[in-house]
Amino acid sequence: MIEAKTVPAKYVFLDVVDFSHERSVEAQTHIVHSLNDIVKKSIDPNVVLTDRLILPPTGDGICIALLNIEDPFDIHVRLALEILRNLHEHNQSINNEANLPSRGRRVAKRNFEVRIGINANTDNLVIDINGYQNIAGRGINDAQRIMGKADGNQILIGQPVYDILRARESYMELLRSFPPTTTKHNELIRVYQLVDESKTGLNLEVPQALKRVEQEQPKTPEQRLHIRVAYYLAHAMKHRTFFIQNKDNRAGNMTPVILLWMLSGDSVFQFHSKGLTSFPRHTFRAGEGNFLEQFRFTIRWT
Repeated sequence: MIEAKTVPAKYVFLDVVDFSHERSVEAQTHIVHSLNDIVKKSIDPNVVLTDRLILPPTGDGICIALLNIEDPFDIHVRLALEILRNLHEHNQSINNEANLPSRGRRVAKRNFEVRIGINANTDNLVIDINGYQNIAGRGINDAQRIMGKADGNQILIGQPVYDILRARESYMELLRSFPPTTTKHNELIRVYQLVDESKTGLNLEVPQALKRVEQEQPKTPEQRLHIRVAYYLAHAMKHRTFFIQNKDNRAGNMTPVILLWMLSGDSVFQFHSKGLTSFPRHTFRAGEGNFLEQFRFTIRWT
């Protein structure tokens, strides 16, 4: 059995939105070539050496795997933003061509959007069927699942990357969180959206898939009273008439508060006693004297 070699990897997983929808074969071919050019143009050769880069094929998209690169810490995020910026320029040029009467129909559907998922993990290096180095593991799998929750030109980020970015000043205000969401295999994942108004081409809208998750979350339960406060109010309501009749008793202005607090404490002890006949009591003649006796004793005591 061959022992797998592991490597820390950062992922930028992207695909074209509605790649084949109402697009000719020629338009699809043009998009594939354009996306390849945009990705190559976006990768800084001064930072990403070829021996630290793997580009696994994904059909209508590309997975960029950056191997064992720790500096800069956010290289995957920077790369994703650069891809969107270059894609924006590409679409602008396509739109300009489409406005020419002789070019409109030829270039139709050659502008496009991508959705991007960013993740990181220590995964396994493997050799594919063509003899090329490839990568496999939870990190790349989750990167694809994270991407699948995005809409066009949005960047979604996985939990491992979020845990690093959230402590950095440059990202503290730029990460939108969502409730956990499920994958097609019914696994729960947490995703976060990069929302930076200063970045060209970045879609800041809430992804439709995650908007539905937010809407399906149960309403926040009503705040419950602390048990002692609940007993305090219960005793106050029980003896409401007595307090109204003695509201002019100036000598005992704090007496009702103190007495109700001690009664509520005894009630809590009794509640937690699980049926025991003996438990600590604070109120004068608790369980024996009447309320008037307890009230008068509290006046003298205070």
